[in-house]
Amino acid sequence: MKYAISTVSSDDFIDGTIVLFRSITKNNLWFECDFFVINAGLSEANMNKLKNEFKCTIIFSSSILLEKIAKLTKSIPAFFNTQKRFYSLEVFNIKGYDKLLFLDSDILCLKNIESLFKMDDLVLACPDQRFFQDFVRDRITLLPVHKSAIDPFENEKYVEKFFNTGMFLLDKSIVEQDYFNQLISALIPENYQLIKTGHTDTVVLNKILLDQINWLPISYNYYTSLPVDEKISPYFVHFIGKRKPWKIEADKDNYWVKKWYSYYE
Repeated sequence: MKYAISTVSSDDFIDGTIVLFRSITKNNLWFECDFFVINAGLSEANMNKLKNEFKCTIIFSSSILLEKIAKLTKSIPAFFNTQKRFYSLEVFNIKGYDKLLFLDSDILCLKNIESLFKMDDLVLACPDQRFFQDFVRDRITLLPVHKSAIDPFENEKYVEKFFNTGMFLLDKSIVEQDYFNQLISALIPENYQLIKTGHTDTVVLNKILLDQINWLPISYNYYTSLPVDEKISPYFVHFIGKRKPWKIEADKDNYWVKKWYSYYE
């Protein structure tokens, strides 16, 4: 079996990428895996750093994806500062692997993930954090709405589970299909004009893949925005939000930040 793990990185996220790969390597001595990094603004020095430590392959976004992003950004200027989040779609161009895992670079691996790669499902992912806070999402705007505020006769207006695209596993049968072009085709203003949450790649990934997903427990994408639950032993911890562990304003006394620094140092 051939496995690959991919992330998106830039100079701002290089420390996150290094800790992500180190934590995976340290906790998964059982398997050989190829690492891929989709370049979202890495200097030559940082590309070489990743290649030297992890023997990873650096991927540059295809011209067709960049053209679609440029057109979308021109139509919706609010995406100008977040346009590189769409680079994650390039993962669907990585072929030749039985299992392909995508992870954001602000994720920390804390356990052996062999069980994840042994699952037979086509797409595996976790609901976003709002699901675990008893929210659903408006189908049109994606704004979260608490379940207690929903009229039971209007359930069709909401999506109960909306997957967080910081972590998802693809079977080769999915990657070998033409999902990249389907995702590219969905990068049009019509799919974004009514979105009120600022979501980027998440919109089209959910639009195209949501019906294919088999849901994982929160232990596979544990959000640091949620309270620490000693009953849950996470495989992956996800530092969502602006406060990343490697930034100067990070709370180094935070339980999860301490874990992150144990791999960084």
